[in-house]
Amino acid sequence: MTDPGRKKSPSREESDPKRSKPGIGRGRSRNEDYRGNTIPKAVSQVFVTDDSFGTPLHLLTNYVQWDPPKDQLVQCYRVDFDPPIESVRVKREVVANRRELFQGAYIFNGGNELKTLSPLNSEVISVSVDHPRAGGISITYQFHSEIPWGHPEMFHLYNILMRRNLQHLGMLQMGQYHFDIRNSIKNPQFNLQLWPGIITAINEHDSGILMALDATHKVVRTDTVRDMLLGMFQRDENQGKSEWKARVRRELPGNIVYTTYNNRTYRIDDINFDTSPKKCTFTYRGNEISVIDYMQQVHDVAIADPNQPLLVVRPNARQRRGGQEDNIYLVPERCLLTGMTSEMLLNRDLKQEVAATTRLNPPERIKYLEKFLTDFHRKDLIRTEMSGWGIQVGKNLLKTIGRTLPAEKILLNENTVVQYKQFTGKFDRELHGKRLRTIGMIKYPWAIVHDSGFKNLADFKTIFVNVNTELGNDAKQPTIIRTENSTAGGFVRALRGLPDETFFVLVFVPNNNKDRYDAIKKELCCEQNARLSQVVTNRIFSKAPAVLRTIMTKICIQISVKTKAVPWGLTMPNFTLMLIGFDVHHSASRRGKSVGAFVCSLTSDYNRWFSRTSFHENNEEMSNNFATNCTQNE
Repeated sequence: MTDPGRKKSPSREESDPKRSKPGIGRGRSRNEDYRGNTIPKAVSQVFVTDDSFGTPLHLLTNYVQWDPPKDQLVQCYRVDFDPPIESVRVKREVVANRRELFQGAYIFNGGNELKTLSPLNSEVISVSVDHPRAGGISITYQFHSEIPWGHPEMFHLYNILMRRNLQHLGMLQMGQYHFDIRNSIKNPQFNLQLWPGIITAINEHDSGILMALDATHKVVRTDTVRDMLLGMFQRDENQGKSEWKARVRRELPGNIVYTTYNNRTYRIDDINFDTSPKKCTFTYRGNEISVIDYMQQVHDVAIADPNQPLLVVRPNARQRRGGQEDNIYLVPERCLLTGMTSEMLLNRDLKQEVAATTRLNPPERIKYLEKFLTDFHRKDLIRTEMSGWGIQVGKNLLKTIGRTLPAEKILLNENTVVQYKQFTGKFDRELHGKRLRTIGMIKYPWAIVHDSGFKNLADFKTIFVNVNTELGNDAKQPTIIRTENSTAGGFVRALRGLPDETFFVLVFVPNNNKDRYDAIKKELCCEQNARLSQVVTNRIFSKAPAVLRTIMTKICIQISVKTKAVPWGLTMPNFTLMLIGFDVHHSASRRGKSVGAFVCSLTSDYNRWFSRTSFHENNEEMSNNFATNCTQNE
């Protein structure tokens, strides 16, 4: 076999003169086009953007050097199986059985393409493999092209190599990231565990090919999906079993679960209440077997509740291409939910506990990445893999020099300048007693809606008037409406009784109940009763007077902005252009449905903005409504 560190072999082009001519030979479309048209040429002059503005600062980046060989070619082979194999896993196992053909250094995509540095002795070669499940398989490798190391397609190969290296470290891939579940951080108080993880991305930069690194964490609950179902049933017991099932079908689909017996993750599409581990059967190795027996025989896992419903996972496009057509059924008691529920996000103690671990400051992040690099270079399997491809990876984070720029000037009314501490980025205290740059329209009729538990109306009105006077707003006395109860329905009925001339509504709610908040916002944003609104919880009045005043200042500024006020401005360059922003949210519970958020500037000082949302399908990152939004009237 050929040494994987060898330079380009002359044997092919010398033995086949046609291959050296442009436009002839199998590799022409990839190689000749690349060499002739897309290789960047050296420029006679390089412009460096540098300035003496600000203070120089030595920085440590989250990048490391990635040095591939410059004088080798990657050989690309088409891989065919006889008889054909549908399972991607079996294909990988069959190819790995004869990995010595490529001296262990190859990348197989699980379909019909393999890349390696080690060319075979012939352009077409067939080998036989005995697989324990698939039987005798004939593999045919047929050469079809070569890729030079500077080709953009190589970055895809680099990232595949890196994902394989992370698997060598024992990390579990979840989405695009990898997590170290062996060093998970347990939190028994909240039934959570945090998985430390790593994000990697390899691309070309000004200083060469670099690998970006970053720390990440995954929240995984220690209670199972079955525990969650039982808890929901106990809470909804008075409303009946049908309401419980409906709520489960609303909240469970779209969640990602982790199965402890095989270290895999799945996205839940549905839950089947009409079957169970005892009743559900499927064909396994030619025999009919129930889910409960399959778990016992294959994974050595005993199922405690044989009558629990099953989670349904529909095969995605990639799995269907691999031959997976039937739904996958998971047992709830063996699945752990990942992420945090909306109720968890409302728990301040829990959020602080999670943030203490996941929000790393710069020294902690550097220590985290340096430990990863140490583990990476200590792993013998990774060193063997990278040396087989002739790739060198830096052992230290790269350094650079940045600049600390002066703090921006915050401009208020009549160009009053407010200074602030740049390292915190906050200037809310500096706004106390200052007028807004442009006042809003709170002078129009507005209303306060509250329940019987709100006892601080007089205190609120006093502070509200004082703060608005300082901001320059002339607020009228509001209409006061008290709800009949604290339920979502009680607030909706109160809102429907607002006077027609009401311009703005301030709603006080007892707590952060999501159902009630959603009902209020739906009534005030989506129905015929649409009005400007602000929802505030009663608990703000339990704060100390100084903190309460700061909170009230923020609330009054938010209200003012919703009524077209401009709270502050910045010294902006004199651009004659419109700034446009666009982002997309893909629904987790409704596959194929997405909503695009469009925002654009309306003035040269960028203090007024227009926004619009629109729905689209196919999970696209850009909506066809983008151009339409640009032509809308304010």
